[in-house]
Amino acid sequence: MMNSQKKQTLIWLAVILFVTLLVYSPGFKAEFTNFDDNRYVTENPMVWSLSGENITNIFSTYYDGHYHPLTMLSMAIDYSIVGMKPWLFHAENIFFHLINTLLVFFFIRKLWGKFDVAVIASFLFGIHTFHVESVVWIAERKDVLFAFFFLLSLISYLEFLKKNSWKYLVLSLVLFVLSCLSKGQAVALAPTILAIDYLKDRKLLSKNVILEKIPFFAIALFFGIIAMQAHETFPYLGKTEVPLFDRIIYACYGFILYIGKLILPLNLSAYYPYPSGSPGTVDYIFPILAIAFVFIIFWQFRKNKPLVFSMLFFFFNIVLLLKVFQVHLQTGKFVIADRYSYVSSIGFFFLVGYLYEKYTAKYHSKKILLTAILSLWILVMSVMTFNRSLVWNDSITLWNNVVDQYPELSWAYGKRGLAKAARNDVKGAIEDYTLAIKYDPDDPHAYNNRGNIYASRLGDLELAMKDLNKAIEVGPKFFEAYSNRGLVRFYQNDLKGAMEDLNFAIEVMPTYAVSWFNRGHVFSASGKFDLAISDYNEALNLNPRLKQVYLYRGIAYNKTGNFRKGLDDLNKTLEENPKNILALQNRAETFAGLKDLNRCIEDLNKVLSIDPRNVKSYFDRGNVLYWKGAIPAAIKDYLKVTELNPENSDAWYNLAVAYKDTGNKEEACRCIKIAEEKGAKINREVFNLKCE
Repeated sequence: MMNSQKKQTLIWLAVILFVTLLVYSPGFKAEFTNFDDNRYVTENPMVWSLSGENITNIFSTYYDGHYHPLTMLSMAIDYSIVGMKPWLFHAENIFFHLINTLLVFFFIRKLWGKFDVAVIASFLFGIHTFHVESVVWIAERKDVLFAFFFLLSLISYLEFLKKNSWKYLVLSLVLFVLSCLSKGQAVALAPTILAIDYLKDRKLLSKNVILEKIPFFAIALFFGIIAMQAHETFPYLGKTEVPLFDRIIYACYGFILYIGKLILPLNLSAYYPYPSGSPGTVDYIFPILAIAFVFIIFWQFRKNKPLVFSMLFFFFNIVLLLKVFQVHLQTGKFVIADRYSYVSSIGFFFLVGYLYEKYTAKYHSKKILLTAILSLWILVMSVMTFNRSLVWNDSITLWNNVVDQYPELSWAYGKRGLAKAARNDVKGAIEDYTLAIKYDPDDPHAYNNRGNIYASRLGDLELAMKDLNKAIEVGPKFFEAYSNRGLVRFYQNDLKGAMEDLNFAIEVMPTYAVSWFNRGHVFSASGKFDLAISDYNEALNLNPRLKQVYLYRGIAYNKTGNFRKGLDDLNKTLEENPKNILALQNRAETFAGLKDLNRCIEDLNKVLSIDPRNVKSYFDRGNVLYWKGAIPAAIKDYLKVTELNPENSDAWYNLAVAYKDTGNKEEACRCIKIAEEKGAKINREVFNLKCE
């Protein structure tokens, strides 16, 4: 029979997991968002394969200015199972959060030995609204994964302290490494175990304690250096110009804000911009509060170890994320982030559980009241968490929420503009990009994105060039803007300018596949088809999902006379879209090159069934029919060309040839005359036809 304590534990854990699963249930139906889900999954070739070569690449390469190979590997596993479907990515995040909720319970119970404290801490961890970003945002697989190994490492360390068995210390170190391989934030585990030693009344300056900690701090230092090196590999556009004194003020502001939102998570946002302007008089209250926090630690250091431990746990796991150090533009304009609270909040939840257990034991008459207040708090947050999960449903709902709270935040309008463009809401996208520029005239992304949509959706190359020039002016190393401007210059037949832009884009970011793809077009237009094929190959190597490459590489192969390879590429294009007119026309040319005229005509027939006014296909089919000896049918196609485009001198000339071959001298002469009027140069003697 199960003893009552074990039964009670299982019941409480079941309740906690059920409620946690319920409040995060909207996450199962959420889509990918354009808030880094594109960088980590939908546009990231590193997660599209589980080959040995790719796994090696995951562990040996910095990506997007970070190094978290275990996170990338977990996403690659998801992709190998469901492809580009978001449900499994979300489900795995929620699964890890549920496991982490259990681990918080076991960690706190092993740490403090009080059942009520462990239940409260794990319940709050599971349902707290501040954690929605870490759980429902696919890109934050980093959080739930690093926390999983982080908590296991702490539990193993506690087991080491209990049993004095070195195998648990070694296991704790291994799990620490795995946590660091999931997210660099895990380096905070090293000082965290010192806080545990403090709570457990160990002598912090004893030889054994110091020797135990050396490998932990060595690992933390090693991965800290890796994180800094990875950060420098990304071509950031610049650095935020925030003076050191202001950064200290804002760090204190952020620190207090984290605590406030743990108490009552109101007005949560995917992005919290710095307050506008320099810190004012009222902002100096935050350093005072932060100093008070430190003062409490020193004041209570020997008197109230659970209180100090909770504060140290929170502080150690948040301090490196407070933006004191100079940071890059893309990562430096937000003062706090919900995701940074995921592990640090455990210290706060432990304190809540400790205070509840302490005061209900001391004041029995107040237990019902305190339990009611705690239950109400949990209930309110559960509802808030459910609603907050709905906000992360897709890019539009996410950025609508940010814009509602920060109506002058340029970055949010830019992101929402991208989401609208993806939904073919061109007008809405341009409106949002324009608002982004209004609120931040130096936002290179907004200019780049608006310029791109002017070129690709509206065909307005003049407006596109104006925006792309401005994007490059404010972001001199903005490789995407150079790549887009290179393509616009290609459309304007400025092949030299296009090549300069694309060469620079590739130099700055050689892993950006689109630049190679665009440069391939320039080489093709210059008649350098072998170089074009080489660039198309590199584009596909960098991004195998860039399937439009197959069409243009197939065309380039045809130009080199390699019709077999051209046919393979064009077939791949038509597998994706059987009604791709350009692919059908070029495959028809491929079949002509392979002397398979029947299949050539079949493809041209398909084009004309899709577009009955396609002049080129009538002309090409007329030529093929003429070669096959079906001259009356060829004449019919040439006549259709002259009907659709009377200025087509080649069609009039071919009609003259066809009529001549049928013996219709009168029509042949009429067509020769019209062809000459339309600009065709005809040698009458070679034509061997006497016309009056």
